[in-house]
Amino acid sequence: MRLTVCLRREGGILFCEASGPYSLADFLRLADKVRNERKSLGATRVLVDIRQVTGDISSLDRYRLAIYCAEKPDRAERLAVVMRREAINWMFENVATNRGLPTCESADPRYAENWLRHEERAACAG
Repeated sequence: MRLTVCLRREGGILFCEASGPYSLADFLRLADKVRNERKSLGATRVLVDIRQVTGDISSLDRYRLAIYCAEKPDRAERLAVVMRREAINWMFENVATNRGLPTCESADPRYAENWLRHEERAACAG
C-alpha cells in the first residue's frame, strides 16, 4: 500500500488519517485495515481524514468504495469522511447511507466528529 496511515482511538471513535497517492486498490485495503482496527479496539464509529491524499477519486470509485464499506459484515455504526472541500460531491455519502451505513462527507473535521457523536449525545439526553 502506498498510503501512509495513522490510526488512533478516542472514546468510541477510531480516527484514521491517510496521506499519499490515491488508488482504488489502496483505498479498498485501507477500508479493510480500518475495519479490522476498529473491531480490535472496540470503536463503534470511524472518522477517516483523506485531505492529504493526492489525485482524483472518480465517481465510479466512490460508488464502489461506498458499497464495499456499507456491505461489509461488522461495519461501523457511523462513518465520517473528511476531505478537501473541492473534492466533496456526496456520491460516497449517498451510496453508503442508502445501503444502511450512516455516512457524512465534510471538509470540517470538527463538524464530522460532532456528527459522529450526535446520536450518542441524543441517547444520553433521552
